[in-house]
Amino acid sequence: MRRPTLREILTIPNAMSATGAGLVIKGSAESDPAKSLGYTTAGRSLDLFDGIVARTLDQGSDFGAGVDALSDKVGMAAIVGGGLYHKRIPKAAGAAIIAHNIINATASIAHEIRHPDSAARPSKLGKIGLFVENIGTLSYIASSAVEAKRPNSRAAVSLKLAGHTLTATGVSLGLAAGVGYVKRAVK
Repeated sequence: MRRPTLREILTIPNAMSATGAGLVIKGSAESDPAKSLGYTTAGRSLDLFDGIVARTLDQGSDFGAGVDALSDKVGMAAIVGGGLYHKRIPKAAGAAIIAHNIINATASIAHEIRHPDSAARPSKLGKIGLFVENIGTLSYIASSAVEAKRPNSRAAVSLKLAGHTLTATGVSLGLAAGVGYVKRAVK
């Protein structure tokens, strides 16, 4: 794998990815669920636009794709860690998210080691799965924020149900993408 140039490192999309990861980490550590939701949503929203900005400004690179993927993994680890610590995310959902992300990250690392001249970019299915999973985890955090103001409210219950459904869907899509990552790594 070749070394990235300074021009590939110092880009607006990479700054967006890093800032987004920082906001997610701050939000995940926040004890107030409403503040947690705000920081985490802002951080994950930046991740939605870094790729668009990279393409628009012609600042895309294999290094940038790696920064984006790393910020995704760090962000999900922070969300799940903070969600479990603050009891906002159910243990089963957290375990499923962690397991599929470990599988996908391991397959991507194996690909990088076995095929150093070929970038291990995430698939569209993997990106969609991550997006859906993010909405699911944000639904759990939103449920906690509503629950803190209005215990046992219909809105809190509905948001938690959305969290269950979206997280299960996102994990399933992520695992399906993981099959492709594993196949790519062992080729």
